[in-house]
Amino acid sequence: GMTARWYPVALSEQLGTERPFATRLFGEPIVLYRDRLGAPVAVADVCPHRSAPLSMGDVEEGQLRCFYHGWAFGEEGRCTSIPTIPGGKVPARTASCESYAVEERAGALWVWRGNALSADGRRLPEAPTEGLSVCTVLDYECDWAAVVAHRLDAEPLAAASPLLRALSAGAALGEASFDGPTVARSSASEPRLGEEVSVQPIAPGRCRALARHSFPPSPLLGALQSLPGGEALLCRAVRAEATRAAAEGYEALRA
Repeated sequence: GMTARWYPVALSEQLGTERPFATRLFGEPIVLYRDRLGAPVAVADVCPHRSAPLSMGDVEEGQLRCFYHGWAFGEEGRCTSIPTIPGGKVPARTASCESYAVEERAGALWVWRGNALSADGRRLPEAPTEGLSVCTVLDYECDWAAVVAHRLDAEPLAAASPLLRALSAGAALGEASFDGPTVARSSASEPRLGEEVSVQPIAPGRCRALARHSFPPSPLLGALQSLPGGEALLCRAVRAEATRAAAEGYEALRA
């Protein structure tokens, strides 16, 4: 089924400490922000007071404040402040937001669709302890199922890029396998090399995919990482190449 699964909704770097990040999952509006400890929080993008979009508010000291009447929400979407009850006791149960289980892993933010109490962190991807892992966000104006089917039939994105092939240290990715219902994964004989495309349904005819490329240690990778600012520049280059490779088959998806 489509529930009881983790879905990538954003890159870690897209979620700062001063502004919320708005997205959708299966048409449901979601807003993310960081609490006072920097941990991500995901809640329904609707204030429980007057249903204003919380994503239009600001984040102040780890609290998301609604732009409409100033209600503030902290850890796990719990209401922490209501301006009309200065110093009073906030009715946390009725005033808090509908929250989602959210985890930060391997450079991305993952939201659990289903009962938050059943969220299984063991099903999240592991961040590599060596080599390099890069996540790229790809937006599509087509149905999510078409993107998954295309990635299963097409060659890996890395195969279409000289840079990504060079970082693969001579190993080649095999055909994609289906990790239903929204993930296409290509692996290689080198266990630290891989490509995983996880698709996030946003709304009918719209989806967002997170392509995660893992590269093994190699002399070339080590030399690039040792340069000042080299790893950040390398991540940008990998994302640009993955985006270009994905765009080559985009028109066929929209046909």
